[in-house]
Amino acid sequence: MKPTFSSISRWNFHISSTTSSTIGGRSQSKASRTTRESKREQTWDSVYFRLVKFQNEHGHTEVPNSFNDGDQTPHLGRWVSTQRYLYNRKDPPYPKRRAEKLDSIGFVWAFTTQDLSNQRRDEETWKKTARRLKEYKQQHGHTNVPSIYNDGQNPHLGIWVSHQRKKYKEYQNKMNVAGFMTKERIELLESLGFEWSPGRKDEFEETWMSHFDDLKEFVKKYNTTKVSNVPRGYNCRIAVTIKWANQQRASYNQFMRNETSTITGQQIDLLNSIDFAWNLTKKTTHENWIHEYFKLYWHHFQHNNTNISQSIGYNGDFVYWVEMQKRDYNAGKLEQGKIDLLNDLNFDWTPDPVATWEGMYEQLSQYYDRFGSTLINTNINRDLGIWTSELRILYSKGDLDPTWVAKLNHLKFDWKAEDVNWNAMLERLVAYKKKHGTVCVPRACPDDPPLGRWVQLMRNTYKHLFMEKMDGNSFENHSAVLEIAQEVATKQVPAIVHASRLSKLLEIGFVWNANDAQWQEMYSQLVAYKKSNGNTLVPHGCQDCSGLAVWWLGFCSSLLQLRTAARKSSTTERHTKKRVSTNKQETKLEKKWESTFQRLVEFQNIHGHTKVPKSFNDGDKQPHLGRWVSQQRCEYKRKDPPYCKERAEKLNSIGFVWSLDATWESTFQRLVQFQNIHGHTIVPISFNDGDEKPHLGRWVSQQRYQYKKKEPPYCKERAEKLNSIGFVWTLDAEDIAEQQRDEETWNTAIQRLKVYKQQHGHVNVPSRYNDGQRPHLGTWVSHQRNHYREYQNPNYSVGLITKERIEILESLGFEWNPGREDEYEEAWMSHFKDMKKFVKKYNTTKVSNVPAGCKGTIASLFAWAHNQRTSYNQYIRNKTSTIKPQQIDLLNSIGFAWNLKNKTSHEKWIHEYFKLYWHHLQHNNTNISQSNGYNSDFVYWVKVQKRDFNAGKLAQGKIDLLNDLNFDWTLDPVATWEEMYEQLLEYYERFGSTLINTNINKELGMWTNELRMLYSKGDLDSTWVAKLNCLKFDWKAEDGNWNAMFDRLVAYKKKHGTVCVPFACPDDPPLSNWVETNRKAYKHILTRGMDGISVQNQSAVFEIAQEKATRKLPASTHAARLLKLLEIGFVWNPLDVQWQEMYDKLVAYKKSNGHTLVPRECLEHPDLAEWVRNQRAYSETMSEARKTALDAIGFVWDPFEARWNEMFQRFSDLQAENASSNSTKWSEKDMDLYRWTKIQRQSYSRGALSKERISKLESTDFVWRIKSAAP
Repeated sequence: MKPTFSSISRWNFHISSTTSSTIGGRSQSKASRTTRESKREQTWDSVYFRLVKFQNEHGHTEVPNSFNDGDQTPHLGRWVSTQRYLYNRKDPPYPKRRAEKLDSIGFVWAFTTQDLSNQRRDEETWKKTARRLKEYKQQHGHTNVPSIYNDGQNPHLGIWVSHQRKKYKEYQNKMNVAGFMTKERIELLESLGFEWSPGRKDEFEETWMSHFDDLKEFVKKYNTTKVSNVPRGYNCRIAVTIKWANQQRASYNQFMRNETSTITGQQIDLLNSIDFAWNLTKKTTHENWIHEYFKLYWHHFQHNNTNISQSIGYNGDFVYWVEMQKRDYNAGKLEQGKIDLLNDLNFDWTPDPVATWEGMYEQLSQYYDRFGSTLINTNINRDLGIWTSELRILYSKGDLDPTWVAKLNHLKFDWKAEDVNWNAMLERLVAYKKKHGTVCVPRACPDDPPLGRWVQLMRNTYKHLFMEKMDGNSFENHSAVLEIAQEVATKQVPAIVHASRLSKLLEIGFVWNANDAQWQEMYSQLVAYKKSNGNTLVPHGCQDCSGLAVWWLGFCSSLLQLRTAARKSSTTERHTKKRVSTNKQETKLEKKWESTFQRLVEFQNIHGHTKVPKSFNDGDKQPHLGRWVSQQRCEYKRKDPPYCKERAEKLNSIGFVWSLDATWESTFQRLVQFQNIHGHTIVPISFNDGDEKPHLGRWVSQQRYQYKKKEPPYCKERAEKLNSIGFVWTLDAEDIAEQQRDEETWNTAIQRLKVYKQQHGHVNVPSRYNDGQRPHLGTWVSHQRNHYREYQNPNYSVGLITKERIEILESLGFEWNPGREDEYEEAWMSHFKDMKKFVKKYNTTKVSNVPAGCKGTIASLFAWAHNQRTSYNQYIRNKTSTIKPQQIDLLNSIGFAWNLKNKTSHEKWIHEYFKLYWHHLQHNNTNISQSNGYNSDFVYWVKVQKRDFNAGKLAQGKIDLLNDLNFDWTLDPVATWEEMYEQLLEYYERFGSTLINTNINKELGMWTNELRMLYSKGDLDSTWVAKLNCLKFDWKAEDGNWNAMFDRLVAYKKKHGTVCVPFACPDDPPLSNWVETNRKAYKHILTRGMDGISVQNQSAVFEIAQEKATRKLPASTHAARLLKLLEIGFVWNPLDVQWQEMYDKLVAYKKSNGHTLVPRECLEHPDLAEWVRNQRAYSETMSEARKTALDAIGFVWDPFEARWNEMFQRFSDLQAENASSNSTKWSEKDMDLYRWTKIQRQSYSRGALSKERISKLESTDFVWRIKSAAP
């Protein structure tokens, strides 16, 4: 988003920092878990009510498994079957609340025959797929099946394996609601060595080495790695190798910039060993030849031939290169290695007869007869221009046959075309300077495009040398000119020619750096603007200096970016300055802390302790005392930054309690209850009173363990509390056995972790990793990290991790806070591979519309692609983004479309195809009609596919895609010519015209448009033409339609008195669409350079018409239409007209009410109230003309400020009358004024009142603190 002018013009960029409290990981996970559980319950209740509705309609709850009420999810029939399964499974038990609800409506819990058959079918499918997994392991040696793997059976094995891992995760989190994963299935998969969280590092290494081997073969054959152009849609082995090489270059660049990169130093060394080219610039002659060769390679790959010509889209240079290979081969000049490579493509060595000397000479004769010159314009004949250039080179070397020279002299052949062309362009530049007063020709000059390109070529040729050698010199400095000329001299253009050209350019004041000249020109305009206006704040909407405003905004944006970069690079210095500038604020905060501390001392004197409840506060004082005390404890525990020593000493002096462990206190009370019931505190380790946490038996054992450990020392207060109830500190046999088991389990897990490190090289075990033993290694590692975080807490008393255990783990290189980047990279690469397959099949990425409820691999892929586009837009706007540069390069390598606009014909076809795809996915057919909700355009598209297929015009690729959907190719019988003609005849008899309204008959309208296209090409049968002429068929419907709509606009103006037709006009929707189309067609051209055009200015009208002219609509037609629209006062910008109407309403409102403060709830003028609010909201971006108009009628920009000033004036008047600002005797009419004074005092006490208002109130002797009560 570009910065607004108001934010730039002030040149003040402030950074505000906020301090947010950190929520502990455990409490956050509990909160998120509670949220997930509440959402699941809400979903269950919503489906339950759907079941109640079904019972009310059908009288029972036996819902068929295939039944669903609409497109709602979850599927009602399957949901009912799932509830029966969960209830009958009994482990875990079915929730009582749900069972009671279902029993209340007479739910049948027994399995139906259909449920049992579905369960059997599901079990058979699962076991069959497990056997396929076993076969996969026998073939590959592991069960880590890639998610994209497909063995030709359903379900796909890769998808099934991913599904099992997902269900296992739900099983671990006790979210296995559907019961898909059971203990038996887990044991069966683990017996196959199934990994729940497999790593991908080894697989990546193997893939990399495979690509590297392919690249070595490529270098051996082609002797280069500098090949980069792989057209979209090519996925052969060489294409994959070239794309992979480009990825390595992108990763290497990131590696060199010290950014996150996938390439390693070892891989870089391997690539360097084969002379891998990290940069594709500066190619040798051989590398340039290979570059052209691969153009031919891709053509042969697609078309299976080497027939190259300009008629099939190739440029003249490449066509000429192909002919050069043929010529050199037939002349015996082509190397054997190049011949072998071309023979691999079955290259046709027969030279093109047109390219022979006689054929080219014949073309040159024709060109000379037509234009009277042998200086070839390459835009007319590229091959001929290159051929004549070669002749001149051969002539300069003396290698041209004398007979050829004689023939060419007969045509007055110009042997030095370079000088003639150059001098001609210089004369055009001199003429341009006389006309415009400058030699700064724009690169895309509308008057003379070749001149713009030639000027740029001269700058590129001499600019760098000129800046180095002749900065500040003139054309009279002949020695410097000659020095430059010698550096750029070639055989074709010697130094003397360059010197002559340079002198001529310097003589006319040639500008070598156009950007500097343009900047200086705009700077001069800015200086002139300041002289006339007194400032440099050029408004963005300034019509007199629009170019200056745009330049100034761009300059400010660049400066803003520079300031942002400088701000980031000098963070430390800025914070130091900020601390110096905030000394006064810190002093205020210190005084505030002291006052709150005194309130805490008063609390201690009254209550005898400092354990202030969090909800307690002594009156309305700020800050809240209970929250302040809690905040001190939090800051003390945080340790970073450390708590102030002076404050800690003050709090310690009054016996401040730094830790209040509510969990310990609540568990202690549960122990007291246990003692009251059982008469002792010897709690069995397996005992717990209900579902409360922590587990009471384990908690008691932990207290004993902590007391014995002595480091850190056990809390005295807790020991005294436990002693007061006769707590037994001596460990019994059961506790000792429990500790021994825990120690053995921990030591065993450490050994397993060492084995994992030997296999994988690290100890960052994924949380879902399972090595077939209990506890699962991934879960155990996660627990160690959780215990370590608790250990860091100064009040840690659980005892599940010790210093010794921490040292053992850290000796293995254990990371306490590992990142999750690798998992994200794996998921991203999986989606990227899916996208590559999608591009290979559909040859596009511009598909975005996924209907609600559609799921599957492609639907998730479209959602992922949408996320990449969103992240990319954030990335280019320098916002926080999840996408990385190497990922952008990967997506660019497959031609990923970052913008969904400007679709090609193929992309539009794919867009319509996927509408059919989603329909087939939901309904399993391709029967499309308007009756099932589709618009007529899509219905017609489906019919066109059938028609083109039966006519043999449909491409094979499109046929294959449609066959994937079991497309029905049968033609609709209504679409025959005779029946369409009958429909046209009926329409003509009814409406008296052949200009079809598509709202009445869409198909007929498209059919008549096709007839007109065929007629314009001369391809329409003469018998059809005769029949249609009998109906007075309008062959130029474009003009007829336009004139008809224009007549409707004139009628609308007579009826409503305006041509501003609303966008969604209820009386005539087609007319509003037509008006909007004409605005879009001409508005941009009119506002760009011809604002204020009238009917009389016909030359300007015709200039616009020429810009819009096409083959179908020539300039004369556009000019006639424009004149008609201008004649009736057509409005090009309705927003300006609408603004003026609302402004007139506001003027009338002020006349009747005396002010412009339109109330928000104004019933008489609701639209005016909303408009007034919008003017205030967008005042910063409003044009100066509108601001001036509003100021002229006394528009109030800030109603709140106006209201405050009004109340202040009343208060001043009242004080003058009563000579007191604090009188408690307020009259009823002044009650609102009393409330206002009260609000001012409250705002003052909170520090929310501005200095200006404080000074105003104090000027009236306003008293801020009073003890009088409200009236």
